Formats: sequence, structure tokens, C-alpha cells
Amino acid sequence: MFRCFHATVLLTALVAAGAATGSKAAPAPELTILDTFQYTYMSSPLEDRALLSVTRDGKVTYFYQSAPGTDSGGITVAKKWEITKSDAVALLDGLVKDGLLKMKDADRKNNWKHRVAVRSGSRELVITPKELPDKVFARLLPLLQKAHPEAWKAKLPK
Repeated sequence: MFRCFHATVLLTALVAAGAATGSKAAPAPELTILDTFQYTYMSSPLEDRALLSVTRDGKVTYFYQSAPGTDSGGITVAKKWEITKSDAVALLDGLVKDGLLKMKDADRKNNWKHRVAVRSGSRELVITPKELPDKVFARLLPLLQKAHPEAWKAKLPK
């Protein structure tokens, strides 16, 4: 997140400099091929939190913590495994095809349930959508259920 802030400041400075000299900045290339994908779900700010990460070469990471902000000593689940590179590529390319990068960023102050972070090379995009499109969630659900079947029996954990 710190790097995103600096990148935003740098980009703003470059655009301002271009405007001051009368030159136009070239548009940023469209992000279409994902190297990494990360999905975070929080049932509420003080309750359950889950994170799923997938890389283009097939590394999958899942982390879940119940009630992390309450010192209740809840449940923690941490798993790592690999899927084939072709399955990872199909997943990431499928997420793009299903509209992942076209999701609208909701009001981050009042919206904390879903967070998506993607990276392609040195470019990163973070989106906090109000909800995930069904097609996008359907691609993630098998991995979520493999990592933590008790929490992901239903569409979203309670």
C-alpha cells in the first residue's frame, strides 16, 4: 500500500509537470494479464477475515482468522499449496474475462467486506467493490472450499 501511495504521488507529479510544459502524458497501458491476485473478505471490521492469493505460476495461499480484533483467541487457518501453471493461468485470465478489472470501487470508508488486489509486473490495482460478481466468485469458490470447507460451504461465510 505504501508503494501505491508513492506511485500515485509520482504519477500526479509527472502529470502536473506535463501539464505545466504543455506536453501530454501517454495513457497508462491497460492491465489485462495478471501475475498475482489477492482476495480479502471480512464479515465485519472486528470479525472473521479471510485472504486468498494466487500467482500465475500456481502458488496458492489461504489465511483465515476469526474475530482478529477481539482478543478472543478464535480460529486460525493457514494453508499453502500449488495448482498447475495452466490452471493458474486459466483462473487469472478467466477472472479478467469475467469482469474482475471492470468492478467499480465502492466507498472505501464504508465498504470493507471485499478487497481485491492484482498485480501485473510493477503495476498494482486495488479495488474494494460493494460485492463480487457471481462469475468472479464462482471461479474462487473451489479454492476457498479446498482451503477451508467449514467456512465456505455457503456462498459467503456467516
